[in-house]
Amino acid sequence: MAESRLESVPVKLIDPGNRARKDYKDIASLASDIKRRGLIHPIAVMEKDEGFLLLAGGRRLVATRQAGIPEIECKIFPPGLDELEIKSIELMENVMREDLDYADRVFLEREIFLLQQKIHGIKLSTSPDAPGVSQTDVANMMGISREKLRQDLELAETMDRFPGVEWKTLKNRQEALKLQTNIERVIVRQEAVKRFEQEVGTTQQEKYIKRIANSYIVGDFFELVKQIPSNSIDLVEIDPPYAINLEKLKKKDGIGEYNFNEDGYKEIDGEEYASFMQNTFRECYRVMAPNSWLLCWFGPEPWFNSVLTWLRNYDFIVRGIPCIWVKPTGQTNSPKRHLASA
Repeated sequence: MAESRLESVPVKLIDPGNRARKDYKDIASLASDIKRRGLIHPIAVMEKDEGFLLLAGGRRLVATRQAGIPEIECKIFPPGLDELEIKSIELMENVMREDLDYADRVFLEREIFLLQQKIHGIKLSTSPDAPGVSQTDVANMMGISREKLRQDLELAETMDRFPGVEWKTLKNRQEALKLQTNIERVIVRQEAVKRFEQEVGTTQQEKYIKRIANSYIVGDFFELVKQIPSNSIDLVEIDPPYAINLEKLKKKDGIGEYNFNEDGYKEIDGEEYASFMQNTFRECYRVMAPNSWLLCWFGPEPWFNSVLTWLRNYDFIVRGIPCIWVKPTGQTNSPKRHLASA
């Protein structure tokens, strides 16, 4: 969105343009409040050859005039904004209002997000200098977290898909998110049962098992992952090499804790681990669908903070608390490498 500056300008120099309305409600009360406490939120205007054009805040402008106050605080935007940019500013002003209910707010946030993508394009790279906008960019613009924007975009979509649900009767956003989760669980179960019945039935089990077997791609990850289309996988689990120093850990002269001489095991040097894992995460992010999950097995000592940073660099949503798997039965004699097989 275009940069603005904050200044007080004479009310008489502001042209309301086509945003002038005659049906503003409770202007007298607002005028009295502005006269007593001042204007809390500045209006938005655009510079023009003579004076300023109102972009957002018509009710506050009318109330200020009625209160007899000669100047009003404004966010002043440069001249020459197109209609999309003006619309974006107007929506941003609206979403900042404290009296919005959660439903109106999530729809406004989605409208702003889509409009920003229409203006600037969709950001396809995680580089900060890449063209376009991402959820992170728009969230920062609105002063909210990326996670909140992501949740609100999903909530707006769910509300569109299920208009029969009385969303407006819910007390707040948290109640709406809980209801959305319950709806998604029901849908997932129904779809899973329906798909299995359609594809397998009672006579197609052998064909189904064969299809599963043929779904495996065995070979070099970085070469064969290129065959997988982008945005196509809902769940990715990876168990890459752990950057273990084999020479220090393998048995010597019958003394030691582990034997790491199994055929087919390919370790990676610790100096190459950073680039190896970042390339892995980049490809995983490419093939993963929106709202999908990544499960990654790795040695937390000494790599935990590094892996956390790499994941975030590739725009994965992660928290600094790993999943801890407590398994009372079963074991592995190579826990430092084969924890997933424990």
